Amino acid sequence: MIWNRDFSTYSGLYVDAYRVYVTDAGGQAWALNRYNGSTLWRQDKLLRRKLTAPESYDKYIVIGDYDGYLHWLNRDDGKIVARKQINASDMFLDEEQTDEEKEQALLFSKWNNILVRPVLYNDLLISLDRVGHLEAFQIVKTP
Repeated sequence: MIWNRDFSTYSGLYVDAYRVYVTDAGGQAWALNRYNGSTLWRQDKLLRRKLTAPESYDKYIVIGDYDGYLHWLNRDDGKIVARKQINASDMFLDEEQTDEEKEQALLFSKWNNILVRPVLYNDLLISLDRVGHLEAFQIVKTP
């Protein structure tokens, strides 16, 4: 064994050539030195958001949460650089629903939560929420 750290996590981790990225059960994101386990940074501004496992995308770590948000963190220092809620429109409230269905949709407004790690495919970051709403993101680099 080279090193170990105790973490309470249920979502998993991401490992690159130099770092281990992990989200803990309390809602903190961590970057650890891959070779000795020391803490490189800790992001605590996402507390109690039931975070997904992190995914690497370009120079960012992307994490989903229970409220349907994707958070882009700088890989080097853990600062949040962007945030986007997928499926931000209330897709459950429409003209054809009964009043009871509309009321139930409002009671369970967390149906758009993201439960699984975003997936990187080629140059697209793809995220899926609980009800099957799928969104893809691409970083457009300017010359």
